[in-house]
Amino acid sequence: LPSRGIRRCGSGEVPSAAAAMARRLWHGAAALAAAAAMLLALAAAPAAGQTPGGLRGAPPSVPNMFPGFVDGDFDPNVPNACSPELDRLCRGVEAGAGRRYRCINFAMRRGRDDFSDACTELVQEIREFTGRSVSNNFRLFHLCEADMQALYARSACDAADFEGDGGWIACLKQSKARLSDACRNEVFDEEVNEAANIRADAVIADKCASEMTDLCGNVPETAPAGAMKECLLAHRRDSTMSSSCRKALFKREVEDSEDVRLDAEVTRVCRSEISTFCGDLDAGSARVKACLFRKRRQDGFSPECAAAIQGKTEEQEHDVRLDYRLMTNCESDITALCSTEMSELTTAGSQGTPDEYAGVVIDCLKRKHLEVKQAACRKEVLRVMETQAEDAAADAPLSKACRRDVQRFCADVKAGDGNLHDCLRQHIEEGSRTAGTDDGSGVSQACISAEFAEELLEAEDIQLNPKVRDFCTPTIEALCADVPEHAGDGGVLTCLLENAENDEMGVQCGAALARFHQLRVQDIRFSPNLLRACRNTALTLCGPDVEMQLEANTLNHGSLRSCLKTHIDDITDRSCKAMTRSMVKDMADNIEEDAQEADRCAADIARLCPGLKGGKGRLHQCLRRHKKDLSPACRGEEHTEEVIEAEHPLLDPAIADNCVAEAKRYCADVDEGQLFQCLLDNSADTATADGGMSAACLTAVQALEAERATDIHLNPAMFAACKDDLAAKCRGITPDQGHGELISCLEDNYGSLEGAACTDEVFKHMRMRSRDFNADARVVQACEADASSYCQNAPTSKGRMHACLRKRMADGLPISASCANVQTQMMRVEAQDARLNPVVATACSAARAQYCAGVAFGEARVLKCLKQHAQGSGVDAACREQIMSMAIDAEPLPPTFVDGQMGFAVPPASSSDGSSFQVSGALALISVGALIIVLLGFLYVAFQRMEKLRNKAQGYRVVRVPQGARES
Repeated sequence: LPSRGIRRCGSGEVPSAAAAMARRLWHGAAALAAAAAMLLALAAAPAAGQTPGGLRGAPPSVPNMFPGFVDGDFDPNVPNACSPELDRLCRGVEAGAGRRYRCINFAMRRGRDDFSDACTELVQEIREFTGRSVSNNFRLFHLCEADMQALYARSACDAADFEGDGGWIACLKQSKARLSDACRNEVFDEEVNEAANIRADAVIADKCASEMTDLCGNVPETAPAGAMKECLLAHRRDSTMSSSCRKALFKREVEDSEDVRLDAEVTRVCRSEISTFCGDLDAGSARVKACLFRKRRQDGFSPECAAAIQGKTEEQEHDVRLDYRLMTNCESDITALCSTEMSELTTAGSQGTPDEYAGVVIDCLKRKHLEVKQAACRKEVLRVMETQAEDAAADAPLSKACRRDVQRFCADVKAGDGNLHDCLRQHIEEGSRTAGTDDGSGVSQACISAEFAEELLEAEDIQLNPKVRDFCTPTIEALCADVPEHAGDGGVLTCLLENAENDEMGVQCGAALARFHQLRVQDIRFSPNLLRACRNTALTLCGPDVEMQLEANTLNHGSLRSCLKTHIDDITDRSCKAMTRSMVKDMADNIEEDAQEADRCAADIARLCPGLKGGKGRLHQCLRRHKKDLSPACRGEEHTEEVIEAEHPLLDPAIADNCVAEAKRYCADVDEGQLFQCLLDNSADTATADGGMSAACLTAVQALEAERATDIHLNPAMFAACKDDLAAKCRGITPDQGHGELISCLEDNYGSLEGAACTDEVFKHMRMRSRDFNADARVVQACEADASSYCQNAPTSKGRMHACLRKRMADGLPISASCANVQTQMMRVEAQDARLNPVVATACSAARAQYCAGVAFGEARVLKCLKQHAQGSGVDAACREQIMSMAIDAEPLPPTFVDGQMGFAVPPASSSDGSSFQVSGALALISVGALIIVLLGFLYVAFQRMEKLRNKAQGYRVVRVPQGARES
């Protein structure tokens, strides 16, 4: 009988007996037709175990109807439990093709609470019926008929997973990517029904039947959507739950992770938030769930929704399979980077996430995030890292390691915004003396290690530290807007730390950065760029345990940074050398940047420099002023710092801050090793027409010169040039104790030094000693009291302090014996070389050029020449006064070499003051030639005379005979 006949027959309030008989005949005929179709399908299908698609049979060809349904829909002519709701909500919906049922089902899924219990129970019953088999679901059957045939032909489904009731629905769900749009949408609709009522999932209804009764029997049919599923999930660790039920539940969780609409609980409590905050997003691919988590702290977000989405997010980050976006976008990277972890997880976790494997794959991706190839995967890994930085509970390994510590120290701390991390780190710092023990007195070592690993990741990207990110956003926009984010190099953090003294730095931002600054100076790994550039260098230069230090989840207290600093001259990698220089410059500027020195000098700073702030080298200068009072450990650290600054003057804050212009003007082509000497040589050039050397630079140069005078190690050029002479001449001298003992030894042995380079360096020092009172530690030690008492107004430069002291000596005024001895010795040395006395060197330069241009320096030659011409018109009065006051040696001068040519000195006959003149060059050669000719002539005459005398002695006489008389 045609269906329309049944409709006519069934019209009216009470069906007639004929109509009832007709209905029974119709259903009987339909059943016989379905049975015949099934027999035909079985006959046509391959044998069991060999069926295409892995299913027990081909797709059904005839749909089944829920009792009271016609054409897959409520019979409009038969009252049912939902008739009032249909009249109220679906009045304009045409009956047939499941449209009216779809209308009422959608209304119920949208959370309307005006359904009667009877209607609710009926809809739940229909959902269970339609979910039991594809043939029971009218719309699904018709919209997916062609897709099922195609899947069947391709053998697309596995028999073990899809046999029994609901097998074809399970197959369609797994194959959604291959389905037509209409079929895919209908499959998703079925999934939403199952999410609302898990009994509609035929697989779970079969595998978890006893658990639904025994564990969740108190969940009524009218319970809120998803209530039965949540109940089963809450009992999944009960020993009474079967493994098959656990496996089915976990598979369902994986499927539901794709879309928030498949999570009935979140959909129910977050319905308003989904519309308000994420309504513009396309559903699917877990986009809405991610959106809800990002915006859960915004105004208008209900606490219930925030708690629900946070709990779900924590669960999904414990197992990569539950994070749809991560799993979908990172499949190839997981295979390449974390295949072992994934294999272990899938093998042990088919029924869920075992505790020992919770988060292992995600943790692997975090550790190797810089190696991830796919951009989409990198983005998702970063999302997970940000989530775990905000919520420690979402980090499975950390949660496991810190479970006891959270209960003990942070039980009342609200999750989110990095609060748990902050709480744990605070207790780690407070209990640092006992932390690392597991005796209950402090934070456990496992938790300390886990938090340390998290902080290392935060150092790479400011987005991974919620407090710094939130408090520093205005500062970042003002000062670091051009620094790339998410580069993994800590660039934004570095920018913020470099601008710590900037007025744009907010108080809260500065406080949030303090912890990272402390970590950065204590461990190279908190400077990602420095570590990346210098890892191989550290492995080469810093000992065999470097790899172990880099892998340990504990601070290395600045040991690797200190190693790079010490070996700065041994670093060959250009990038590492540049970054190490920057690091060492920071250390020179502020001792707090050097963890080892700051630790070893902490007590000294508190005792000798109380209240003094770091920066601009202030603490270093304070410690150096109290060098005698420093502890041995601090003195050693400060000495190392001084040596490095002496070898690299631009790392000295005073030189770097005050002498940049002078370095460019005077020393542009000079290597850094000679830069200070170049500045020193030009330090007399002050207040010139072009500006000369600034007062600030001159002060810095003189201060550094005074420091270098106290220790030969602070004069790298002299120390390198004089190693052999030090070993030969100064073996018994105590190493420098701040008074330049080794330098004084070289001065005392100046005339017998064997190395030409050493002689040159010591001469340079003696010249500066004569110019600057502070340039020689022995002079300062001997004369400081006299200078302070008698010459306090005399400048220390240009020899003026020495001149003041010597005038007192000349005038017979009181002066200490030690100072008089030093000054007398200096004057004797200065009397041997015109270049040593600063007045002669400057005031007599014109006179020397006019009268003594060819005279070699040394052995008082130039001074004697100048003294000879002291009354000449070209001699400056200051030069004349200085020359005539000097006790210049008047002994004749031996032959010497002038500018590489032979020459000799001849005292003039009229000289009465010991002065001499000297010939050189071509004139010297002519003079020598003439002298040789004269000597040869003299020898010839002498020889002739001796020959005559010999002949006479033998009785012979030589006579001239005229030619004509020869015969006679």
